[in-house]
Amino acid sequence: MSYNGRSYHGSQVQPGVPTVEGEIRRAFDECKIPVTHLALAGRTDSGVSAIALDACVTLDHKIECETLKLALNGRLPRDIRINNLSLVDDSFHSRGSARFREYRYFFSTDRVPVYLADRVLHISTRLDVETMRVAAHNILGVHDFSGFRCNGSKEKSVVKFVVQSDIKDLERRLVLEDRFFKFYQYVIVADSFVYRMVRNIVGALFEVGKHKLSIESFKDIINSGKATGRSICARPEGLSFVKVYY
Repeated sequence: MSYNGRSYHGSQVQPGVPTVEGEIRRAFDECKIPVTHLALAGRTDSGVSAIALDACVTLDHKIECETLKLALNGRLPRDIRINNLSLVDDSFHSRGSARFREYRYFFSTDRVPVYLADRVLHISTRLDVETMRVAAHNILGVHDFSGFRCNGSKEKSVVKFVVQSDIKDLERRLVLEDRFFKFYQYVIVADSFVYRMVRNIVGALFEVGKHKLSIESFKDIINSGKATGRSICARPEGLSFVKVYY
């Protein structure tokens, strides 16, 4: 599925507030199709979007995948879309079978078009992106990510294996505005993540780019498992769940 997370309090269902999972369950109810099990492959915070997030659902009766996809999309809000449905065997689990997950954080120091404002974060100050790249490479490997999680984290393990952590330059021609738009994406791929880990890493990288946090201090957060003592969590705009690797 894909979704714009701007209007939702995260992906997982919560009582009393709109969530992505809540909307999917509502769509199944409106189709009068009972769901015995529904599990998302990953979690996203309030305001965070997804380009391709997998989920596994167990139904108590048969229905053609294409028919079900059309029925669900006809009842889901316009900012949530089921892209593909396929049958899997009982041994598959969207979360438990996942090997790696990929997030991307989009940001720019350029003027961000209004229609991209909730997908690309605008940074009003100059960033030393090359130094940020050097810092980002220190995330690679197996580390204790206690220093990059927020209070309220309930993960049993804070040790994660990161196989990709880099910043890429992007440029698009905006035909309607007749200009080139330069922006960046931070790409991180890991076996799993602690609560708000990506947003905290990005926030720390922004501090590095503003020369408010040295690369050595950034390494200390990784090696010591202790945060800087001040809030560095980046805003949810710009962050997207991109892919699950099985």
